[in-house]
Amino acid sequence: MDAARQASIAFGLAPRLRPKLLAHLHRPPIELVWRAPYVGLANWPGAQPRRRRRGRPPPAQVEPQPTDAGPAEKEDEIDLSPMRVEEGGECSTLPTAATPSIPSSWDAILGNRSELLLHVQSYFSTVHYYGFLTFIHEPSFYQLLDKGAAPRDLTLMLVVCSLQFAHEDPAARSRASTVYSEVYKTIQENVFQRNDAVHLMTLLLARVYEAARGNFVTSWTMCGLIVRTMQFLSLHTFDETYNTQAPTVRHNPLLKPEALRRVAWAVFYLDTLADTGQHGVHLVTDTAFRIQLPCDEASFVRGIDVETARLHDLRCSVPNPLIAHSPNGEGPSHVGISGHLMRTAAMRRRVLHFDSLIQHSTDTSAKILADLADFEQHLRKVISDLPDDLAYSDHNLFVQARRLPAFLFLHLLRHNCFLMLAKARLNVCSRAPSLKDFALSVCRERIRHAIPVSRIVADIIRLGVNCSPAVGVQAYTSLEILLYDPLLLSEIDSSVKPREPRFTGALRTLLECIRQQARRDERNRLMHLEACSRLVGCSFEDLLTPSDWEKCKKQVAPYLAFPSVELTRQGKA
Repeated sequence: MDAARQASIAFGLAPRLRPKLLAHLHRPPIELVWRAPYVGLANWPGAQPRRRRRGRPPPAQVEPQPTDAGPAEKEDEIDLSPMRVEEGGECSTLPTAATPSIPSSWDAILGNRSELLLHVQSYFSTVHYYGFLTFIHEPSFYQLLDKGAAPRDLTLMLVVCSLQFAHEDPAARSRASTVYSEVYKTIQENVFQRNDAVHLMTLLLARVYEAARGNFVTSWTMCGLIVRTMQFLSLHTFDETYNTQAPTVRHNPLLKPEALRRVAWAVFYLDTLADTGQHGVHLVTDTAFRIQLPCDEASFVRGIDVETARLHDLRCSVPNPLIAHSPNGEGPSHVGISGHLMRTAAMRRRVLHFDSLIQHSTDTSAKILADLADFEQHLRKVISDLPDDLAYSDHNLFVQARRLPAFLFLHLLRHNCFLMLAKARLNVCSRAPSLKDFALSVCRERIRHAIPVSRIVADIIRLGVNCSPAVGVQAYTSLEILLYDPLLLSEIDSSVKPREPRFTGALRTLLECIRQQARRDERNRLMHLEACSRLVGCSFEDLLTPSDWEKCKKQVAPYLAFPSVELTRQGKA
């Protein structure tokens, strides 16, 4: 029953039910609905699980259940299926949509235990650490998988993401598409009927996959559904809304308090990407998130509840963990990679939002530059708050080997914050011709951050790290800077050589990163074509490989009139 229906009952149709229904509306349930087997969790945490009425058949199938009475339930068995309150005051199981017979590809994956474990292990070693998807508690998922009780749709989405992102074979991505086309049916059926946390996890992974295969409209629409579902569950105020100290022994182990906080932060991070820095497009604000940041990965994996810090608290980490204290001086702080990533993403979005409003601002250029200087001071405080074991170094590349995708992306995003800050300053300079010299200094500052980005990307390629497709976006941003800014500076400063080895080597590395990501992500494929066209336009065609030329000639040549490889070689001769 939807919220409007419940509200109408509460305020008019059934006065005797008002207390129960108002309490139900005041605290939205976090529900778990699994398919095969079908298990559910209602009103977690804080409320006792409700007993199912005797004689009602257990909801073990996906099809709507008959009304005939089944075997009587034992007294100590407790049903955790989602409940709805009917006008008569009784609780009944929500109706479920009919699902067609299980396709053969599901049988091939779910029926082959060894293959399924390989896919799940591949997911947790790659996609799980892409930076904002660390909300699935790995030990609990393996425990459920061993018992045959893991949520089916979520399990299949782990397999889909593993096939799409962790395998180089095109046949694996083709199989991912086949599996997803089947699991998407149940996702589509449940999208307006379920409001549970596990379904939210499934939607988050589905959105990642839809974006990777180029279904941008579907991905964008899913962003809105994900945000609203998270807000309905009040996960962004989890610490205030729910009793986190309630016993959870009988609850789904995937729904640990830290896991639910991480789901909320994953939604926050997703929204920072979806609005592309345009102020007013975002659906959530950082001030609305009144939960602590994700803890360190060791505490999360071990299931230890620790205190971290809020989003805008500074000094939430210090180099020595033995003397680390929270901002309020109440004990040790345990902010992990995911927590620092959220703080960096929030800072980046603030800069991008400010940049999007510059063109509409009536303030003077001096005032806007002063505001950007304040932004930089706060950004440097966020940067300096990183502990020593998360600083970028050759040693920490191996210390953080288990979480290397997130570790590398964190440092790419930190450099990107400075690049976006410099971009905002260039937009201010474009309003005042008198700031031309300052603009040139900003270009030099951008180069100083783009070069380290190319070095991090070189480490990604050298170590063979499977990173998020967002790494390709960071690589493309730096490629544009290292392509155009040296050309601009060379017109003023003769000491700047656009084709000196540090620039050409960085461009080659960045292009290789985009090329690799293009094999499994549609956005990177489009950026690869655009990068090739820009390199050719600036006479850097020698950086392109024969495969680059083939792709460019086939897909872009009718519009950009690319020269052929033969003509390029003849011109060089």
